[in-house]
Amino acid sequence: MVLAQPQIDGLDYFRNYPDEFVREALGSHMYDRQVEMARAVQEHPRVSVVGCNGSGKDWASGRIILHWMITRYPAKVVVVGPTWRQVHDIVWNEVRAAYNSRRIQEDWGLRLFDSPRLESLSEPEKHFAVGLSTTDPYNLQGYHSPNLLVVVTEAHAVKQSHIEALRRLNPKRLLLTGNAFATRGEFYESHHGSRDLWYPVTISAYDTP
Repeated sequence: MVLAQPQIDGLDYFRNYPDEFVREALGSHMYDRQVEMARAVQEHPRVSVVGCNGSGKDWASGRIILHWMITRYPAKVVVVGPTWRQVHDIVWNEVRAAYNSRRIQEDWGLRLFDSPRLESLSEPEKHFAVGLSTTDPYNLQGYHSPNLLVVVTEAHAVKQSHIEALRRLNPKRLLLTGNAFATRGEFYESHHGSRDLWYPVTISAYDTP
């Protein structure tokens, strides 16, 4: 079956320029580290961002998620965090804020729910973003798409078994964000012993506006 394309043809220009999408379509501005983070997700299979508190990692993640959903089809986004609050109240609030701030009039063909879910009006089972918090890594199975983006927020506090379960989904892109609190595990190694397998981004307090 051929999937119906959403009405986003006018946004094709933004596919490789998420920062331009944020500026032109949402009326917001990314500072340079956020630009690096967003563009890295378009160009590299694994991106890991370690940053200080209040550096805008979740703000950027919310806009990256919306950009991915609008510029790829079919696509899925899975957002995972150590707590429901982190996923629902923080990351998904940023998705919602980004969605509601749009400046352009094109029909994105999407429906945003109060729960952490954004889906296609025409193919909701094929094209959606969802937020999860779970204690069981087996609950992270079954999400497959040619354009699967997995976002792990507060990755320093997410169990290694959960990250391994997410990697088994074989996502097209994997984005980890967190603070420099971990001393072992996938997130720690992505900035140390295994950094050659990742595109690492470091945001210090001096990098922020």
